[in-house]
Amino acid sequence: MNCAKDLTLRIMLTTIYDFLASNISGGGSDFIIVGLLLVITLLSAVLCYYITKYFLRALEKLILKSPTEWDDDLINMRFLKAVSQLAPAICVRWMLPGFFSAHPSAFRWLSTLTSLYIVAAIVIIIAIFIGNLYNAMSRRERTRPYAVKGIFQMLKLIVICLGAIVGLSIVIERSPIVIFTALGASAAVLMLVFKDTILGLVASIQLTANKMVHRGDWIINDKHGINGEVLDVSLTTVKIKNWDNSVSTIPPYNLVSESFRNYQPMREDGGRRIDRSIYLDLNSIRFLSSEELDAA
Repeated sequence: MNCAKDLTLRIMLTTIYDFLASNISGGGSDFIIVGLLLVITLLSAVLCYYITKYFLRALEKLILKSPTEWDDDLINMRFLKAVSQLAPAICVRWMLPGFFSAHPSAFRWLSTLTSLYIVAAIVIIIAIFIGNLYNAMSRRERTRPYAVKGIFQMLKLIVICLGAIVGLSIVIERSPIVIFTALGASAAVLMLVFKDTILGLVASIQLTANKMVHRGDWIINDKHGINGEVLDVSLTTVKIKNWDNSVSTIPPYNLVSESFRNYQPMREDGGRRIDRSIYLDLNSIRFLSSEELDAA
């Protein structure tokens, strides 16, 4: 079914090109034909953008009317706007082979630019969705305390890196596997460059899995002079607001590799245990007499 549609579209575009080529002749005809094809492609992309935009606006109204709140957080206007910007590029990418098959140079650079735009748009869409998922979890009482910001930041970083590799492969016209192979050969250098990021990701997973610290917890780390509430736990830093209203930052892997005290269970229980020394004079201790027991 899809092959038949693609073939029909290719025939239609080729017919348009043949019509322009047969009716435009003389000096500079190739330049005029390419210009007209670019105008037709641009107008088609604009039309595709507005059609997609109106469709997504209707979808947004349906989402806002739904009783659930997760769809409101995940599929917001920012996400829909990013999706609508992808549609014109896909439209142009479909039209290029039929319009510019007779002009290889124009087809090559237009195809490269369009492919790069599609890759960038997909990366932005996925990054926005990941950010919306984190914001949705931070608004819920059950998931708000968990220190998962570093994990979501790492997911965004992975998506951006994959997009950069695919974009580079499009520019140099090589398979992404070749670039992955080259990166594998330089793994030691990459581990040195992204050392803090990797350590932060591992530490964030350990802090979350073991429930060692959450946002709002009162923690103390005497080595770094930290005594206050946790404001944020990200991929590379843990931000703590001390009781003197100063803000301290510490790498998350320090909380895993070093000892710290978490007073949040004490605050939730409404009391605390006091460890104090009480001195007693042994000469003042004796057995009570019967009269003292009766008086008691």
